[in-house]
Amino acid sequence: MKLSSLRVKVTGTVLICLAAAAAAILMVLHVNFNHQADQMTRDAVAEAQQLFRNLEAADVNKMSVVLEALLANDAYQGAYTEAHRKQLYDRGKAFFERMRSDYHFTLWQFNNPESAGTVFLRMHRPEGFGDPLKRWMYEECVRTKAPVAGKELGHSGFALRVMMPQRDHQGNILGYVEVGEEIGRFFSAMQVETGNQYGIALKKVLLQKDKWADFRKSRGLLNNWDDMRDMVVGDRTTENEQLMNVQADIDAISKEGQVLGRISSGGGTYVRGVFPVMAADGQRTGAVFVVKDMTSAFANLRGLELKVAGLIVAITLVICILVSAMLERWVFRRLDHMIEMATLVVGGDYECVIPKSADDEVGQFEYLFDQFRKVFLSLAKKHQSQETTARA
Repeated sequence: MKLSSLRVKVTGTVLICLAAAAAAILMVLHVNFNHQADQMTRDAVAEAQQLFRNLEAADVNKMSVVLEALLANDAYQGAYTEAHRKQLYDRGKAFFERMRSDYHFTLWQFNNPESAGTVFLRMHRPEGFGDPLKRWMYEECVRTKAPVAGKELGHSGFALRVMMPQRDHQGNILGYVEVGEEIGRFFSAMQVETGNQYGIALKKVLLQKDKWADFRKSRGLLNNWDDMRDMVVGDRTTENEQLMNVQADIDAISKEGQVLGRISSGGGTYVRGVFPVMAADGQRTGAVFVVKDMTSAFANLRGLELKVAGLIVAITLVICILVSAMLERWVFRRLDHMIEMATLVVGGDYECVIPKSADDEVGQFEYLFDQFRKVFLSLAKKHQSQETTARA
């Protein structure tokens, strides 16, 4: 069959149109799935932000209640008033261990008043005292003489803290007491709630490289300071470092969070998002990564795409067969007959009849062609008559 054949042209055009339609359907399916994956990531980020805020608010309330009870305890107040550091530590040691195990507290600290501006006692590290307090929360609590709560960035990461002024029975301020906990525990609770993975990245400019290395070593962890240019990953719920290795500008992240895109790791496919974390003073100091496992969803998509592709191929074949059959019956077979009749007419057989097979365009052409045949037949008969007359 020649490439210039009408059959080839029409069938090829139909196949191309169907293939284009199939490709468009698959493209729309793929784009729609990617849009849904992005929306799922945005939803996961929004859900993580809300969970994070809820956990933070609940723990601030918890620590506030505990701290108020501690401030009202005469045993601690008496030792604090008399500046008996060892006595204060001995009286509070057992309770602090209970707070650590039952309520996840990692910090209980007594700070001297603004006249001294130094640490009086750290229950969590009693050997460390006397250093100056150059922290926003302390300065704010001194300024307002009221409770202050929020997150502060230390050498090892974020801690959620509540600080209140300690007053004696006459209302005089003895100092400022605070309790706190590491926010890394939030991520485990969030993982249980959602099934997603979480981690926190911190601005390097706010940390000290040597102290970060010491902290990681004390925890038996590798020093990951050089993994990213501007950030370093702290607490996380996954051992897969690749999932948390993201080059992002913390200052450029929108308050609502943003989608970071897709990553393949360990045979799985994941989508990632991030939202900023503010310190107590309102400064952006870190960001929480949200990692959602989409391996199953993408596998289902690939399966669906294969099924749709197979269905489209089957439908295309059926349509091609039907179109070819209809064209063969309604057009090509009739054109072949006309060609056959035209060949006979060209050969001088003007007696052959070309019937009108249907009342359509091809039928109209058959009718007109038959009219031409009749004209040729009439001319042939006239010419034959003239030749007969001339011979006579």
